[in-house]
Amino acid sequence: MAQIPMYQQRAVQEAAIPGVRQNSGGPAEMFFNDGGAGQIGKGLTNAGNAMLHIANVEQEKADEARVQDAYAKLSKATTESIYGKGGVNSWVGESAIGASDKWTVDFEKVSGEISKDLTPRQKSLYSKYSQTLYRGAYDNVLRHEATQAKAFEDDAYKNLIG
Repeated sequence: MAQIPMYQQRAVQEAAIPGVRQNSGGPAEMFFNDGGAGQIGKGLTNAGNAMLHIANVEQEKADEARVQDAYAKLSKATTESIYGKGGVNSWVGESAIGASDKWTVDFEKVSGEISKDLTPRQKSLYSKYSQTLYRGAYDNVLRHEATQAKAFEDDAYKNLIG
């Protein structure tokens, strides 16, 4: 017949906990030197900085691409609003007086619509590009307005005299 094994109670031996051991091998300056990061720490820091730089460069490229796309849309809309069918340059005589004010309101509306989905950083870049475009186009609109105002004035004098 099988016997059930019987185990005796183990007694716990009282003994002192061994002292803390410190590995004295290996140069400590490999990790820390005079309270600053050692060679490994410097290497990790440099690698982290390099990764951060790469991330920033890539973010700038992505931002620039989105801003250039938005600028292209604004440029196309601006060209259409000046030279297109019904654009400012098609306004003649009295209808062209005040064209610059009307055109500015339209430009700002279109520019705001185009830039609404940009990040604050991208909006800052976009603002620089759009202001340059605005100044050039606005000068063109002002010239057309002045030319048409002069033509309207000349016609008014001719009709008054003649």
